[in-house]
Amino acid sequence: MDGIGFEYLYTVEGYITFVVNVKAGAFSGAAGFCMADCWLKDAISNLSELYRDLRGKYRMDDYDSDDFICFEMEQSGHMTVTGQVGGSYNDTFLTYEYRADQTMLAEIIKKLRIMLALRGSPEEYLARKQPTE
Repeated sequence: MDGIGFEYLYTVEGYITFVVNVKAGAFSGAAGFCMADCWLKDAISNLSELYRDLRGKYRMDDYDSDDFICFEMEQSGHMTVTGQVGGSYNDTFLTYEYRADQTMLAEIIKKLRIMLALRGSPEEYLARKQPTE
């Protein structure tokens, strides 16, 4: 099934780093993605507006590379998701496009909100990853 996922890694000086996982057809890819927390808040707001209005377009850009994710709402709640993971400066990177509906967008917004809530220092992240006794 085509889709996109996010895994929070850490926050440093207001920049949230996370992994973007993409599956489009027979292809998949993953790469680190970094955004200022204010940009992530803006992304949540704009994607929520797309979800509510069922029209428009929004592009999320990685701070450290030319990676991006673009959501474009079409008719009847259908949308096209395009983007790139891996950075075009690498030998291997993935550009992708797939179709989805607005229900997928609701899940993306939820995941981004969770990442925003998880932001903290690298030490806090490592403490959460340590097994408890």
